[in-house]
Amino acid sequence: MSNMKRKRSLKEEMHSIFVAHPMFEEILDEISFYIEEYEPEGRAPAPCLPVVGPTGVGKSTLFEKLQRLYPRVPNARKVVLPDGAEYVCDYVPVVCITIPEKISIKDVAGAILKELGDPLWNRGSTAERTERIDRFLKYCETRALVFDESQRVMDRTGVITSQEFIDWIKGRHGMGRAAYFFFGLRRTADLFSQDSQFDRRWLSELEMMPYSWGKDDDEDLSSRDNFKGLLLAVAKQSPVPFHSELNCEDDDVAKRFFYASRGTAGDLKEKLLETAMTILTRRIRLHPVTPLVVDMELLSAAYKKASQRRIRAEGLFDPFSTKWDGRLPPPIQDDGYAIDKARRRRRRQRRSDRRREVDAAL
Repeated sequence: MSNMKRKRSLKEEMHSIFVAHPMFEEILDEISFYIEEYEPEGRAPAPCLPVVGPTGVGKSTLFEKLQRLYPRVPNARKVVLPDGAEYVCDYVPVVCITIPEKISIKDVAGAILKELGDPLWNRGSTAERTERIDRFLKYCETRALVFDESQRVMDRTGVITSQEFIDWIKGRHGMGRAAYFFFGLRRTADLFSQDSQFDRRWLSELEMMPYSWGKDDDEDLSSRDNFKGLLLAVAKQSPVPFHSELNCEDDDVAKRFFYASRGTAGDLKEKLLETAMTILTRRIRLHPVTPLVVDMELLSAAYKKASQRRIRAEGLFDPFSTKWDGRLPPPIQDDGYAIDKARRRRRRQRRSDRRREVDAAL
């Protein structure tokens, strides 16, 4: 029994489907270009840039793709130290780290050392770990460091939560030759405008945007066509066939999926279709004769279950119901709105404080 291969669930099969977005490929190509242009003995500053976009557009997928494209090669580097001593270490072209919610330089340094193959990655003070990172990045010929969830460096009001961490990152960038990439929500890009040294070091952000539907009389409807292509590819690879009523090339059908997902592959696959697979699996367990098909009724049940909070909070409409009226979804709320709102509040507070100071002086 232990040697039998366990069959994947319908949800897992749906989750494993990957369809590349043209923009995804463009950004992957640009990042790969910077990685492959690595110059270990160069003098020009190494390229660094943020990769930003709302949840569900594929940032984490891109993060994982880079890990697979540039794997560690064990014992591939021979290092000769100034004193003549020789060491063998791994070739680690890309180090991928997820920034924790509670930022600790010591912990992040330990995570980087672990990825670099340091057997003592969890030993030493922050200063000791930092010194080893600077050496290991050179010895392992690391071409890039990629940080996911980078928006955690700032809170939702746009305030940097760890200036010490930012200064530490600037120090590592200045000491080495590796490129740095910060993946995160849109407010990540705001980090660079707040720090003149950071702003000078980093290139313009790469922005990963959802698909757009556009207007029927628009000249360029390529994004709509790309979304329909995504639907067709997912339907073709789906572990459960789509009902004939779900013709993904039809604008009315595609628009229903667009509304449900707001144009993001993450909401389409992980929220809507994976939830549909979970519901269908449960139905089959309760009633084994349940038809294996993705239809409007199943999608309606999945949308209600996966998007309950949004439906209540934003008054969203069920696009798979019989009352569908063809409306477009409200735009994804940019996380930067909270930053702008907080800044206006702080400016008003500062003006009020200055007025009180003037009044007190008079």
